Amino acid sequence: MDKSQTVAVVVSFFSLAVAALALGWNVYRDVVLKPRLKVRVSVVDVVHATGSTKCVSVTGTNLGPGELIIEMAVGKNAPLLLRLRRKTEHFILVEDYTILGCHKVPKRLLVGERVTLLWPYDKRSFLKDPLTRIGLQDSFGREHWATAVSLKVARASYVADFGKLNSAPTS
Repeated sequence: MDKSQTVAVVVSFFSLAVAALALGWNVYRDVVLKPRLKVRVSVVDVVHATGSTKCVSVTGTNLGPGELIIEMAVGKNAPLLLRLRRKTEHFILVEDYTILGCHKVPKRLLVGERVTLLWPYDKRSFLKDPLTRIGLQDSFGREHWATAVSLKVARASYVADFGKLNSAPTS
């Protein structure tokens, strides 16, 4: 093999490596790299001109890398025993749009934008029912769950204000 053939083989391997890297990046960007949503549950005071009300708030912030459309608020009850039997209970939380400051869904979020969904905070709040996850579902059907710590703090606030939690879901 002379010098020109060696150079041609080296250039071919180099171009093959660049093409493989480009293909790998495109697959990663289009298949793996999806927008993420940071979700939190909390009990908040909504202050307005006529006074203030306590509400349960589920907020989601789009961390990127692209825009995201939030479709609905969801939850599930999946204690260990139900997970072992693959019988988790899923439910949808319907927003209360009469509360000032509640966004309407579906809501398009650009990178860095936030959505806030509100529900009345009273004895009938969904915090009384057994639930292990609260989150937001996007237009791709992916569920973005709130941190366990924020849900635990919200439920502790409910217990402090209204007493003990239900042990079984109510219809």
